[in-house]
Amino acid sequence: MTLEEFNEELTDGGHGAWRFNPDDTHIDEGDRLELINKGGDAHTFTKVAEFGGGFIPALNAAVGGAPIVDECKPDAPGDQRFIAAGASNTVLGLDVGIYRFQCCIHP
Repeated sequence: MTLEEFNEELTDGGHGAWRFNPDDTHIDEGDRLELINKGGDAHTFTKVAEFGGGFIPALNAAVGGAPIVDECKPDAPGDQRFIAAGASNTVLGLDVGIYRFQCCIHP
């Protein structure tokens, strides 16, 4: 896919392959959440209070200027869990609750 094709789809809400899949899931207490990056580039899996922009301004602008969420700012404390293309990672130890995760590279 060319950068032009990427940008066209981004302004239309993005391509399905660029989303967490499934985008909503349930795990039981004590279970682990396995993350697999099937994309061609590194992405993050970052716990955020609210969804918003990532740390690449041009991508935020392409979707209407979403502001960078606090957890994605360069000096943010916490876990910007980078997962390389083709790699995997595991999330353990989540308390019972509802969580939001997003990629900090793009909104």
